[in-house]
Parts: sequence; structure tokens; C-alpha cells
Amino acid sequence: MRSELERSNKELEEFAYIASHDLQEPLRMVGSFLQLLQRRYKDKLDKEANEFIHYAVDGAERMKRLIGDLLNYSRTKERTVEKVDIGEP
Repeated sequence: MRSELERSNKELEEFAYIASHDLQEPLRMVGSFLQLLQRRYKDKLDKEANEFIHYAVDGAERMKRLIGDLLNYSRTKERTVEKVDIGEP
């Protein structure tokens, strides 16, 4: 049973690594092109358009951090479990 759990955890870690890599590549492309638009057309677009591009660039950067954090979490061997009172406001 223990070896089966270890094998399952290893497979999950490998999946997380592959999935994070596969998700990061298109995200990197989106972020790069958005930053290119931001630099190239900043003075040609109105304030609202620049704001939209800023939000999109920021969203891509946050998603990249989230993917990296998930990958790091999947690699963490020791996790602490803590009881939480879900009824507490």
C-alpha cells in the first residue's frame, strides 16, 4: 500500500511538472506580446486601452507566479496539517 502511494505521489509530481511547463509556454508568449504592444503603442492608444493592456500583462504575470507556486508545492515532501475551525468567522 505504501509503495503504491509513493508511486502515485511520484506520478502526480511528474504530471505537475509537465503541466506547469506546458502551461507556462503559451502564457510566456501571451505575456511577451502584450508587453510588446504596451511598449510599441503606449503613446498611440488612449488611457483606457493602456489600462486594459496593463491589466492583461499583470494577469499573465500573476498566472505565471501561480503556476510556479503550484509546481513548488507539488515538489514539497513535508507538509504540515493544521486543524481549522470552519465555523469561526
